[in-house]
Amino acid sequence: MIDKDLNPSCEYKHCRSFFQLNYTQMKWNSTPLPFEFASYQFRDIVKMKEGDTFKNRDLRVYDNFLVYEDQNRTYWLDYENCLIDQFQDQKGIRLIKCFDSVEFQCDTLQWFKLLKRHTIQSDFFKYYVLIKKISKGRFTEVYRTKSHVDGNDYAVKILKKSQIIDEADFIALFKEIKILRVVQTDFCVKFYEIFESTENIYIIMELLIGKDLDGHIEKTSFFSEEKTAKFIFRLIKTISYLHSKGIMHRDIKPENIIFRQIDNIETACLTDFGLSDFYHSEGFYLFKRCGTPGYIAPEILRNENYDYKVDVYSVGIIMYYVLTGKNPFDHLNQKQIILNNQLGQINFQDCKLSKAGLGFLTQLLNEDQNERLSSHEALNHVWFQIEKVSKIKQYIIKKKIESKKNLSSILQPKQRQTQKYKSGNLSPNVKLTLTQIYSPYHSRQLTQKDQFSQDLSNNFMVTSRLSLQNTQSKIQPFFISKLK
Repeated sequence: MIDKDLNPSCEYKHCRSFFQLNYTQMKWNSTPLPFEFASYQFRDIVKMKEGDTFKNRDLRVYDNFLVYEDQNRTYWLDYENCLIDQFQDQKGIRLIKCFDSVEFQCDTLQWFKLLKRHTIQSDFFKYYVLIKKISKGRFTEVYRTKSHVDGNDYAVKILKKSQIIDEADFIALFKEIKILRVVQTDFCVKFYEIFESTENIYIIMELLIGKDLDGHIEKTSFFSEEKTAKFIFRLIKTISYLHSKGIMHRDIKPENIIFRQIDNIETACLTDFGLSDFYHSEGFYLFKRCGTPGYIAPEILRNENYDYKVDVYSVGIIMYYVLTGKNPFDHLNQKQIILNNQLGQINFQDCKLSKAGLGFLTQLLNEDQNERLSSHEALNHVWFQIEKVSKIKQYIIKKKIESKKNLSSILQPKQRQTQKYKSGNLSPNVKLTLTQIYSPYHSRQLTQKDQFSQDLSNNFMVTSRLSLQNTQSKIQPFFISKLK
């Protein structure tokens, strides 16, 4: 039973959990449903506590919402980030948010397994044992852990609550967790549950034992066109799934692509959603200019409005990399890498591809986002049919990208406000303004001083961030550094 304050350092009485800093009432609402009506994940007759009695309710679960009907009226409740507990000798479920609670008797094993994805638990060590430290950073540690429940191994990211102090850090962490909860596909690293103690947050993730894409390339060398097609098709399906959920990843790079099985490209999955965000047509993001230089779409560096196609561009860079073993913007000088990336001019001579394959790659890497393929268009490209990647002529996304609550419908990007660069060579007469690049969880800006010219260093910022991915990341000198 949760009978103690999990957040004793907070001065507000309502805040018994780090995830309930803002006071929120948890009441059954009869207003219109705040989400798109869809098939429920689970439905069961439960005995819900109402006053001093328990009444039978036909309770349904829609992601982080509970819904039931009574006298031709629909009632709903948002239980996201509630503390979850069991009562009456584990015969009932209790959800707690601030001063409110909801209790119902049910098949607790089924309900607890379903609700834990969107709730917060206590007593981490009751359910898991730490086995081996995988990595350690200034504020976080990643361990291999074993579950007492199913005996399987997982990865647990342990975050110290005392180090998450800035408002931007809170928002970024909550947003990443929200995205992890939404993403439920084999194409991405799997998220399972969250625990909280008075000092730490424990995030349980899938344990990935394979190498990342860099390690795979180092061991197996470059990809053939056929192998590239299979790998890129899976990666395009991954971002198409994310886009159908209204999510942009914004940090697709080799170290964020990890294989579940060693040397099996069909087990590749995308990790690290620290820079991900929900699409907004007006560009209202916590961090608008973000990513890893060398893999960023040019429109981000140019401070333009952008959409889902930034992920398509990053996949194009990955395709170039697996074919050639190098990044198209590589340079010994860090400043030059960023400038090359902003220009978006690429030499395709080293890419040994068929006509269809080369056409596909150039469409992914079109520096004009209006001319670039969308993820859906990329999936239906003739190159995949020629390479016989798909058994059907077209791969159709079942769930179309739709406007959601708090998400604007997709609009055409605004007209570019910067000039279109026609040459990959830098001219002293052309002034390139590099916008600031941000990463979440540590909003303090750190100025790059060493190799940048004075005017450039005043505009380009590198910041650190906490990441929920469960492997030790490589830190390249020109990459945005990670705060581990």
